[in-house]
Amino acid sequence: MVLKVINSTGNGHLHAATLQAVSAVLLTGDIEINTELFLAMDEIDLGRLRAAAKALPGSTADVMAGALLALLTGPAIARRVAC
Repeated sequence: MVLKVINSTGNGHLHAATLQAVSAVLLTGDIEINTELFLAMDEIDLGRLRAAAKALPGSTADVMAGALLALLTGPAIARRVAC
């Protein structure tokens, strides 16, 4: 499934950090695997995101995962929920 999500973007650049980041995001359970995900991924330049992530502290995969989660969920990821 991870490869399908990445390949849907047309980026065509498979890097370990990209695979790890997309996998981590999907494993959070916060992202549904559906048409909207594929459409959203089509709008993200994974190569550019990876280059930016490499310039920041931390592992490239972890930084990419954080950025992807924020991009795919928007502000919903930070909203408080009733406990």
